[in-house]
Amino acid sequence: MNPKKIRPEQQNIAKKRYQPPKQIKIEHQEFLLKVGMKLQGLRKEKDISSSGLAKQVGISRNGYHLMETGRVYFNLLTFLNILGYHDKSVSDFFKDL
Repeated sequence: MNPKKIRPEQQNIAKKRYQPPKQIKIEHQEFLLKVGMKLQGLRKEKDISSSGLAKQVGISRNGYHLMETGRVYFNLLTFLNILGYHDKSVSDFFKDL
């Protein structure tokens, strides 16, 4: 019995395609920067590198860096995973923001 051959177009179904970050609206820049600075502070308190934390939560180092610098809209699940790593609730995180 011969194994079924997979056509090249079928191989690409499971691959994620790169999508560049969406342009940040001016009215959101200050908020995203504050969130990023707070994430950076939490990371430095735990004395972990950005690449180490990114690996722990399952995102790219560059993606995490863009979050810390406020240059990207981020996924809520990713944000919650980062807060979980730091043992912070959403309300605790935003309390002083």
